[in-house]
Amino acid sequence: MDYIKFLSKTAAQYGMKIGLKNSLAIIPDVLSVVDFAINEQCSVFLECDVYDLFTKAGKPTFHIEYPNG
Repeated sequence: MDYIKFLSKTAAQYGMKIGLKNSLAIIPDVLSVVDFAINEQCSVFLECDVYDLFTKAGKPTFHIEYPNG
């Protein structure tokens, strides 16, 4: 958590945003300091609802599903 807070503060100094990628377990802890989420395959793994926290906070989630094959 300290490292993510450091990244967020440092990125803000440069006008940048930070996001979270595929780290479901820590979403509640980092939601206040990250700006968006990136998820891969949540439909396949039936875990998309966990990202509702981002939506409710007005933060985007970029969702990626890969085709079979």
